[in-house]
Amino acid sequence: IKKNFIRLLIFKKKNMQAQQQQQRPMTEQEQRIIQQYKQLEEQYYQLITKLGDVESDHIDYVNVYNTVKDLDDNHKCYRVINQVLVEKTVGVVKPDLKLEISEIEEKKEKLDVDVQNKLKELTAFKEKHNLRFRGESNKPKQSQKKEKQGQQGVL
Repeated sequence: IKKNFIRLLIFKKKNMQAQQQQQRPMTEQEQRIIQQYKQLEEQYYQLITKLGDVESDHIDYVNVYNTVKDLDDNHKCYRVINQVLVEKTVGVVKPDLKLEISEIEEKKEKLDVDVQNKLKELTAFKEKHNLRFRGESNKPKQSQKKEKQGQQGVL
């Protein structure tokens, strides 16, 4: 098993070296374009992460609100404000929770729009500079759509 594994590693290494020799070196402009694309991609992933965090916060606030909404307004509850546990009543906390939920929903909608815009920007940049990645076909989208339409209805 070790011999086969070593042979496989040697074969992969030789294959990679052959591929590297066949590829021409990238120009400075190509390197800048790739760097710009990576920056756009990183910004896109950061927005998606922020959106996930905001959605998580929204779920948490909605769960808390659903828990306290049916309680008596004079019922004691506790809330953490600036890392300090404060005693309040449900009547005081409910409006605060509603306000917080609406603010989070607005933030979530704005981030969703930002994510969609960044995705469009990323796609436009990719098409403008004709970037393709390994595994992607070289065919334009129009011909791919026509192929898919022609394949519909076949069992």
